[in-house]
Amino acid sequence: MNKWKNLKKCTFIDEIYIDDENGNAIVIVDTKERNVTYKDEEAKTDDNIQKMITDIFNNLRVYQVENRCMNKEQYEGREQCNQCSFDLQQDYINAESEEEAIRLGMEWLVEDIRDHTCYNVEIEDDEIIITDDEDEIVEVYYDFTVRDMTDYL
Repeated sequence: MNKWKNLKKCTFIDEIYIDDENGNAIVIVDTKERNVTYKDEEAKTDDNIQKMITDIFNNLRVYQVENRCMNKEQYEGREQCNQCSFDLQQDYINAESEEEAIRLGMEWLVEDIRDHTCYNVEIEDDEIIITDDEDEIVEVYYDFTVRDMTDYL
């Protein structure tokens, strides 16, 4: 049975939602715990949804997202940049691709900075720019990379 058409997949840091055409969640796939919650019992027998869930679990990889950071003086070239790299979350991100892992990691970092500081935080191109109330750069996070850790865990 295929009740739904135009299914959409919305990916968050630890969950993937399968939504109907109106944006209502039908299924929530917990990528950390590797379990599925059905918001509609009919989804358990829907062929398209079951195929999407199977594809998610078959394609899911575990990534460690890393990035570099520089302060205002380094960004403006007045101070040497150490080029240090560090683990973004102190945890792993479950995603279906490297690009998705980087996007999720950047979104997590933006929310974390907003939750713990009073600075303005924006994603511009492939960088996260943190500015103060006078729009002066405080820090820049850049060079986001991933390491596939799936085979090492």
